[in-house]
Amino acid sequence: MNSLRRELSAKPHDESLSGFSSRYDEILGRYNVNHDTVDYDKYRLEHPDEFPSVAAEDTASARKAISRTDHALNIFMTTVITITAGLTALAVGSPLFSDIINGVLRWFGLQ
Repeated sequence: MNSLRRELSAKPHDESLSGFSSRYDEILGRYNVNHDTVDYDKYRLEHPDEFPSVAAEDTASARKAISRTDHALNIFMTTVITITAGLTALAVGSPLFSDIINGVLRWFGLQ
């Protein structure tokens, strides 16, 4: 998409847009399912010069949506890390884990 955008911004004013339009539709058809509204919001906030008529309340709404998404991802990552650390602590304290480690060390001749 960025490549197409660069080509479009560099094109002469008298050149037809039909080729760009069909390529844009093809790109959207291939990749549109992979993006969320928050991706569009991030792009809009990163390129305000391309969206001069966006109202201030729309910009504030986009910032809130991005913040909520980032917060949810942080909670998810923290939860996964906490569960992983807890399970690791349980495994390290178990006799089975010690037996496995000792077996691996013996196999490598380190014990």
